[in-house]
Amino acid sequence: MSMRINQARLTIEELKQLKWILGGILAMLSLWALGSLDLNSSFHLTFGMAAVFAALIRPQTVAAIPPFFWRVAAPAMLLIVLVDFGFGFINFFPPLMRMVMLLLAYRALAPRTRREDLQLVLLCLFGIVVSGALTVSLLFAVQILLFTPIAMALLLVICLLDGRPEERNLPSWKRFSWRQLITRVWLVADIRVLAWVTLLFSFVVIASMALFVSIPRFNLEQAIPFMQLQAEAKSGFSDVVKLGSVSEITEDHSIALRVDAPSMQAIISTPYWRILILDQYHDGEFRLSSQSREFRRQERLRLIPSWDDWKVPHQQRNAQLWTFYFEGGISQYLPLPGAFQSMRFATDQDTVRLPDLHVVGLDVVPQSAVSYQIEDLLWEVRSPASATENQAFFDYSTGVEIKDEDMLRFPLTTLGLNIAQQDRALLTRLNRDLIGESASLSVAEYSQLVTNYLRRNYRYSLTPNGTNQAEDPVVAWITAGDAGHCEL
Repeated sequence: MSMRINQARLTIEELKQLKWILGGILAMLSLWALGSLDLNSSFHLTFGMAAVFAALIRPQTVAAIPPFFWRVAAPAMLLIVLVDFGFGFINFFPPLMRMVMLLLAYRALAPRTRREDLQLVLLCLFGIVVSGALTVSLLFAVQILLFTPIAMALLLVICLLDGRPEERNLPSWKRFSWRQLITRVWLVADIRVLAWVTLLFSFVVIASMALFVSIPRFNLEQAIPFMQLQAEAKSGFSDVVKLGSVSEITEDHSIALRVDAPSMQAIISTPYWRILILDQYHDGEFRLSSQSREFRRQERLRLIPSWDDWKVPHQQRNAQLWTFYFEGGISQYLPLPGAFQSMRFATDQDTVRLPDLHVVGLDVVPQSAVSYQIEDLLWEVRSPASATENQAFFDYSTGVEIKDEDMLRFPLTTLGLNIAQQDRALLTRLNRDLIGESASLSVAEYSQLVTNYLRRNYRYSLTPNGTNQAEDPVVAWITAGDAGHCEL
């Protein structure tokens, strides 16, 4: 390398070789980034990386591929992508990213025009950015820092070739030698230009980091109150559910919750998702009791420790992190499938906690997605009854009768049933006939018994029938109705 302007220049063939190699390196970088996503695409990823890596080591093998192969490969790849999308239509993201992997490998290996070179740069950038946004990994910073100078070098080579007539041909690799190409690039490079480019690039990186750190973070929903006006929980996820109202969410196939597990081995059973407990019933309406609302704890927190009466045993703590992504507009209460060591938000949140019910929520229904991490989640253990609940069920095994039901506090609210005497007698008789001689059923066994009875005697319908104004709506539906749906 010379300190003065060197008159030596790379030949057109050497520029084409350099352009093709830089494109392959960018494709490898993007495939590496996509490898961090859990897409069930190990075959696509392995095939793409192996093919591009082998082509970079020995470009002569790619030159030996006949042009007919590239003409057939494009429609074959299109067919594979269409079939993949057909099988994964509901969750289209994994097929989309597998398509990107195939396109990266195809564009990196096949002959390219100037337009296709630019497509390759955009594809590589897309893969890196999507991977970084979904994984929130520090590797994203490394990958984008590697991508930038390589992409700039590729764009420079494309500009140097811009005045030449476009041809979709591979470079000639007959006399190619890595050592010879590297030596030629080193000889024609200008150290002053490289120094200035490095200095400017470092300045941009440092300035970007300074701006990123100095810009304050704030929640737009809190800064602009009118953005929350239409935030409303969906029926079935709110603290009031009426008979028949759950049919409002029919045909809703949108994803409400995504969970990033620490490993597949950590998923040892089917989770029992707890989001809210409706501990009071009145006139066909299940709701969160007024006393439970009054005893809510409202605090601005980032870290929530485990419940005082429901801790993870010390021998089961292994610092495993579960990441939850809860979509906006669903509910202010957050899904918690079991006991945990700690719960952590990305930023400080205005939280609402119901210790009696082991429920955690936000102060309002969020419009945007909320993410939170749970350490040492034990979802195979369902919420155990507390000492207070056990004592209440022991003392009031026949139920609670009180005129002012708003004075009841959990767990007594689950024992109080404010309905007419004839309706109560009907439910008691039906329950006795249902149980039969089985006097010592567990909660799970009793739930299964009731579920089987409802399935046998009621056909599926989004509109329950049999209700009238004279009786309690649920009792009337049980006695006179024959249609309902699973949420009842």
